[in-house]
Amino acid sequence: QAHGRYRSRGHRTDRHRPISRRPHTDHNVPRNVVDLNFLTERGVTCSVGSNNILNPFTPFGDGQLLRQINMHAIVTQRGNDDEVKTLWDMGTSSAAKLMRKKDYGVAVGNPADLVVLDAPDSIMALRTVAPVLAAYKRGKRTVTREPVKLHKP
Repeated sequence: QAHGRYRSRGHRTDRHRPISRRPHTDHNVPRNVVDLNFLTERGVTCSVGSNNILNPFTPFGDGQLLRQINMHAIVTQRGNDDEVKTLWDMGTSSAAKLMRKKDYGVAVGNPADLVVLDAPDSIMALRTVAPVLAAYKRGKRTVTREPVKLHKP
């Protein structure tokens, strides 16, 4: 979690302080949920992540970042296309910015790290928590999953 995170009591944020939120960790504790879209609209760089998955404190989760971001969208009631795209960026380009990744994105010479989702675009992928079809790390396939096939009954 890069550069700290927002605390609802006694801690101010400004546009120069990046925010990283962990929905599964932060959600099941009785306190307010930070609307990261609200902060992003005011110039704060935000990301979403998790460090607690299936442990005694957070007995939920499967490590899928898309599910974390989807949960944040539901809890904060952000659902129009622009809001969903902003949330998508929090798990991709904004997160890379917070980690100071100079080699982020699809470009010659960058690491070929990518995930292929079963969705027509990023907005629908986030709305449906699209399943992973393939994943690559440094250009080597690490995960393969066949798309679902419907059969007549």
